[in-house]
Amino acid sequence: MTKLREYIFEVNDRVGDINDIEVFGVNNQTGIEVSWRKVSEDLSPYKIIRKNCFAYNPYRVNIWSIWLFTWELWAVSPAYIVFKVDENKIIPELLLQ
Repeated sequence: MTKLREYIFEVNDRVGDINDIEVFGVNNQTGIEVSWRKVSEDLSPYKIIRKNCFAYNPYRVNIWSIWLFTWELWAVSPAYIVFKVDENKIIPELLLQ
C-alpha cells in the first residue's frame, strides 16, 4: 500500500504579468465554471492552471469541489490548491474518479 502524497505535488505558479487569462472556479455541481467573483482587477497573484492539473477550493473540498483541467493556461483564485500527479505512476483522469 502506498500513500497518495508520494504521487502528487503542489503547483504554485502565479499569473504574474500574463495578460488576457480567463479565471475559473470549481464547484461540485458543474465542475468548472468561469468565475465572476474576481476580488481585484490585479490577477498577478492568481494561480495558473496547466493541462492535467487539479484544482480545489480547500473550503469546499469536503463536498468534492475538485476538478481536473484538461486545457492549457487558465487561472484560479490564490486561495485554491493546485496540484499535479506523477503521470508515470497515476493517470490523472482515474484519480478524479
